[in-house]
Amino acid sequence: MSIAFRAALPTPTWREAGKKVHDGFAALWPRSNRLAWMIMATCGAFAVVLILALGFDYPPPTLVARILIISSLAALLAGAGWLRPALMLEAFALSLSAILFVPSLTSICAAMAMPLQDATLAAIDRWMGIDWVAMAFWFRAHPELSRFLCDAYASILWQPLLLIGLLGLADPERLRRMMTAQAITLAATIVGFFLVPALGPYAHFGFTRADFPDALNISPWIQPGLIEALRDGSRKIVFEGIVSFPSYHAATSILYAFGWLGVPIIGVPLVLLNVVMLISTVPIGGHYIVDVIAGVTIALTSIRLSNLYFAKMDTLPALQTWDRTSEGRRLMAVMTGWPVVGALIRRPFNASPEEHAAAT
Repeated sequence: MSIAFRAALPTPTWREAGKKVHDGFAALWPRSNRLAWMIMATCGAFAVVLILALGFDYPPPTLVARILIISSLAALLAGAGWLRPALMLEAFALSLSAILFVPSLTSICAAMAMPLQDATLAAIDRWMGIDWVAMAFWFRAHPELSRFLCDAYASILWQPLLLIGLLGLADPERLRRMMTAQAITLAATIVGFFLVPALGPYAHFGFTRADFPDALNISPWIQPGLIEALRDGSRKIVFEGIVSFPSYHAATSILYAFGWLGVPIIGVPLVLLNVVMLISTVPIGGHYIVDVIAGVTIALTSIRLSNLYFAKMDTLPALQTWDRTSEGRRLMAVMTGWPVVGALIRRPFNASPEEHAAAT
C-alpha cells in the first residue's frame, strides 16, 4: 500500500481497522501459542542484543513485516470468530519468527568459537557400537536408497505448509501443542549447539565431496566452511542449517509425526515419511548417531512439556477435532464406507444413533 493511498483513506477507516485488529488480538491471545511466543520473544531479545554487541548483519526486515501482517490477519479472523484459520495463520507467523531469530542465534553461537566436539561425538558413537565410516560407505554403495532418503530429508521444506494447513482444520488443539513443542525444541537446539559445536562426521573423518559423487545433498560439505568462517570472524548471518548436535532434522521428524497423527487419511503415510526422514538424518544430513538420539529426546521432552503446559494453563474449552464437528461427521459417515480411505482413518467413527442419523 502506497503512502499516498494510505493518506487518502479517511481517518475513521484506520481507526476502525486498528480497533478490529486490537479486539482480534484480545480474542486470539487466550487461544494462542502463548508460551511459544514468549520463547520467540526471548530469542529475539537475545538476538538483537548480540547482533548489536558483536556487529552482525541484520536479518531481512521484510520478515518482520510479514510476521506483523500475518499476525494482524490472524487477529482479524479471530475477532470475526474464525478461530481455526486464525490459529493456522498464527502458526505461520510463529514459523516466520523462527526463521527470523534462530539463524541469527546459531550464527552467533558458532562465532563464539567454543571448542569443537566432533572427537567426543564420534567416540560416543563408537562406544555405542556404531561404525560411522562403514555405515557411510554402505549407503554410498546403495545410491538408489540414498536418493530416496534425500527426498525424505528434503520434505522438511514443504511439510510445514501442508501440516499447518491441514492440522489447523482437523485438530487445532494439537497444532497449538505442536507449535509450542517446536519452540521449546528450537530453544534447546540453540543451547545444545552453543555447548556442543561440531562440524559433522563427513568433515571429521576427512571425506570430500568427491568421495560421495552420487550425494544429492551437499550441505554436509558446505556446513563446515560456514562454521569455520564464523569462527574466524565473519559476521554474516547464515540461514543454512549449521547445527550438528542436536539434530534438528531428527527432532522435527518427531514433531511432524506428532502433528500428522491428528490428520485423518493422509496422516498415516506422512507419519511413515517422517520415520524415513529420521533415518535420513545420518547419511544425508551428515549427523552422528548421538546427534539423532539427542534430537529425538529433545522433541519427545518438548511434546511432553507442551502437553503439561496446556493442560495446566488452558482455561477455555478445547476446540473440537474435525470429526466432532457436524460437517466432519457427515464426511466421516461417507468416507468410512470407502475401502481404502476407511482403512486409513485413524480411529473408527463411533457415534451415537442420533449423531449417525444426523450425519447421514
